[in-house]
Amino acid sequence: MTPPLLWVAISVGAAGLQTARNALQRKLTGYLSPVGATSTRFVYGLPFALLYAALLVSLGTTIPVPGLGFFEWCLLGAVAQVLAMLALIMLLQLRNFTVGIAYTKTELAQIAVLSAIVLSDPLSWGSITAILIATAGIMMLSVKGTVLSLKAVALSWTERPALLGFAVGAGYTITALAIRGATLSLHSPSFLGAGALALVIMLAMQTLLLLAWLAWREPAQILRVATSWRQSALPGLTGAAASAGWMTAMTLEPAAHVRMIGLLEVVFSYGVTVFWFREQPTNRELVATALIVGGIVLLLASLG
Repeated sequence: MTPPLLWVAISVGAAGLQTARNALQRKLTGYLSPVGATSTRFVYGLPFALLYAALLVSLGTTIPVPGLGFFEWCLLGAVAQVLAMLALIMLLQLRNFTVGIAYTKTELAQIAVLSAIVLSDPLSWGSITAILIATAGIMMLSVKGTVLSLKAVALSWTERPALLGFAVGAGYTITALAIRGATLSLHSPSFLGAGALALVIMLAMQTLLLLAWLAWREPAQILRVATSWRQSALPGLTGAAASAGWMTAMTLEPAAHVRMIGLLEVVFSYGVTVFWFREQPTNRELVATALIVGGIVLLLASLG
């Protein structure tokens, strides 16, 4: 029997690991092209994913046998995540780290709606209220300048960073739904085995797609990716570990709830902003973070 709210602990860990991966990968953009930097997440993540799956098998975990539908879901998620990662790297070059991450969280509202329509994952009124509160915090983070108004909010979402943020959010939305769909299609009692299989297959697909693209359009980047292993191994490890967490959590709980907990990444990113990139958050960003955390607390309370 799965411990109650185990998915919460897994999601918190995944959010922390994803924050670390985003920060580490940002450092690669000066040496690699956007596509080259994106590829390191998958190329160097795949070996760690295979080791993780092998460890689970050695400990007696059953890896389920997939059907065609599983591979279709994985391919959809693989392509969507590659595009989202590329847009994210471009986005983080335009605005400070914390606000850049905030834009990507438009995925939350998208997942809430689409998961109910596509996967029939129900959401309670408490969950919906929590999502709206957290989304209000995200909207506050999106505004530039010192004046917070409806006009400022509206204008902030017409700029290039916002458009890239929407693209990232849409890509992550499709990825989350695809992961949930893939693991549900396995009908497996082993949530660890289902998550590990989805992780390995998606990373393998993404590695092949990106290496093929680089060979076609940026062949010089392949050598750079290969020689950047000292800088890329740690982002690969943290990225693979974060993905393992998300995929495992989504076998246990609807994607909207998992990604709601994932908003803690915004809070974690403040630590990166202040202590690593030396970018000071504003008072409004702190208030917005309080709304996000409040929404997460309300979600957990509504779930009992």
